[in-house]
Amino acid sequence: MHCWKILNIYKQYGLTRILLWAVIVFILTLCSSYLLFTFYYTKPFTDDYLWLFSLLFIMMYPIHKGVHYLTLFDYRKDVNAQWEVIYDWLPTLHLRITEILPKNRYIITRLAPFIVINSSIILGMLVLPRFIHYGAILLAYHTAICVIDLLYVKNLMRSPKESQIEETKRGFEILVPPNVR
Repeated sequence: MHCWKILNIYKQYGLTRILLWAVIVFILTLCSSYLLFTFYYTKPFTDDYLWLFSLLFIMMYPIHKGVHYLTLFDYRKDVNAQWEVIYDWLPTLHLRITEILPKNRYIITRLAPFIVINSSIILGMLVLPRFIHYGAILLAYHTAICVIDLLYVKNLMRSPKESQIEETKRGFEILVPPNVR
């Protein structure tokens, strides 16, 4: 296997641009989901269970990382969790995997939180329409969290089918067999 490409989203796009995209995605998702669901439900909303909404909002990032971890459960011995603080105040959790993953497994790992959590939020908005306003905020917030995952998937879709992903300090190396260029 040889390295086809080193993928480091932060170096490729820059943290400022990624955060700007996340804000834009948040605003677009909030507006579109709220408008779509308010066409479906026209009765007044309720502000009951604000405490539950606040708890879900705070726990969204750990839940997101938990879904990533569950998709890597087969590799749990090779996954290291590491907290890092960016901007001197924002804690982030990095799951580092020391094992080489097939491309498809890595894409599933990146997309799983987006699919599972957003589907759950949308289902909750359909089942409990009085809380559409809470659901729209949670959906927008989680979709903004998923921007980095979606950028990785976008870049990985261009890589060869038989490639494998290895995480290094420089970023993610896309490894391919010797006969692939």
